[in-house]
Amino acid sequence: MIAATVPGFTVGTNLFLLEMPDQPDNAASLTPYGGGQGVLKGERGLPIDELPRFQVRVRHRSPPIAEAWARSLYEALHVRLSPVGSTPYLYLEPLQPPYYLEKDASRRTVYVFNVEARRLAR
Repeated sequence: MIAATVPGFTVGTNLFLLEMPDQPDNAASLTPYGGGQGVLKGERGLPIDELPRFQVRVRHRSPPIAEAWARSLYEALHVRLSPVGSTPYLYLEPLQPPYYLEKDASRRTVYVFNVEARRLAR
C-alpha cells in the first residue's frame, strides 16, 4: 500500500517490513509492536476487531530528505476504510507527527512515528 501511494518506495529495496538492514543508507521500515484489544464485540461478546500498532522509521544521509520522506509516509498513512492486501482495515492513523530520533552509528538521520490501525479480526 505505501509503495503504491508514496513514489520512490519499493518493498525490499528501500522499504522494509519488520527489520531494516544496514544498507541501503536511504530507507524506511515498518515494525509492528504491541497494540490494543479491539472494542467491537461479536455475538458471543468476543472482540471482532484488533488495534495493532507499528513504528515507521526513516533514515537518510540528508537530514532534509529524511524529514521529507517521513512526512510523505505520515501523510500517506492517514487512511480510512481501506483493505491492505486481503485484510480489511477500518483505518490507519498516525499517533503523532514524525520526529527526529537520532543520527545512527553511520551518521544517517533517523525520523520515526507510530501508527495505530483497526482491522477486523481473522
